[in-house]
Amino acid sequence: MVSDGAPGLIKAIEELWPQADRGRCAVHKLRNVVAKLPKRSSLHDEVKAAYWAALDEATDPLDAERRLRELVAELERRYPSAA
Repeated sequence: MVSDGAPGLIKAIEELWPQADRGRCAVHKLRNVVAKLPKRSSLHDEVKAAYWAALDEATDPLDAERRLRELVAELERRYPSAA
């Protein structure tokens, strides 16, 4: 199951389908990150491009995680709440 981070939805999924794997929706996650950035469209575009590139160019799930952690590390310096 893929869902956003809504606690009620997560609880319902866990109750109805306790054996199901659950993942966080990549689009919702990115929206949450961008919402924590200063309101500059060029910055938003830059972070969105880096986020999708990390996922699109990854060779496997571990590589995707490594790439996303690198993005988080970059954001953490200037925009800790987005990281």
